[in-house]
Amino acid sequence: MNLRTLAYDAAWTSYETMLEHGVARELARAVLPVGIYSEMIVTGNLLNWAKFWKLRVSPDAQLEIRKYAEAIGDELDKIAPLSFAALRYNL
Repeated sequence: MNLRTLAYDAAWTSYETMLEHGVARELARAVLPVGIYSEMIVTGNLLNWAKFWKLRVSPDAQLEIRKYAEAIGDELDKIAPLSFAALRYNL
């Protein structure tokens, strides 16, 4: 077992212990290293996703969020192509 694995295991154990003691997830997460993957579920309507897309595909947005926004735009094109096209050019 390498040092990174040991450190991640220790951090995860600390996180779980904090949860068991009633610490809120968002606060307990502070002990987790950046390299631990996380998962989230989000909801929104077409207008909000289009606004997110427009803001985050900007050339001065961070590359990682730009790639994420491009993927969202691809999905919006599949789900609601006419509506997204109208929003894309009128926001």
